[in-house]
Amino acid sequence: PTKAKNIRGEMYQQRQIYCIQASALGSFTRFINHSCDPNLIAQAVFIDTHDLRFPHIAFFTNRLIKANEELGWEYLRSHPPEPKIQCLCSSNKCIKWL
Repeated sequence: PTKAKNIRGEMYQQRQIYCIQASALGSFTRFINHSCDPNLIAQAVFIDTHDLRFPHIAFFTNRLIKANEELGWEYLRSHPPEPKIQCLCSSNKCIKWL
């Protein structure tokens, strides 16, 4: 966290938020899509540093994945954008809007 002043000049802790944006570069994981019934889970892991702001993200299966099955993990539900966007995952557990 960093310190910042509000409009009254009072100091408060401002939390920095980092976002993974893979539209231009990244590893093969940028092709893993959202699913309301995911077959992967994401876990923060620390390799080069113990700085909680910069974890590596590791993906693990949460069930058996069949050959040619699309890989998916559940993202956007915890921090949904505004306005909400339509979910197109087509799973039986789809919540329709993220």
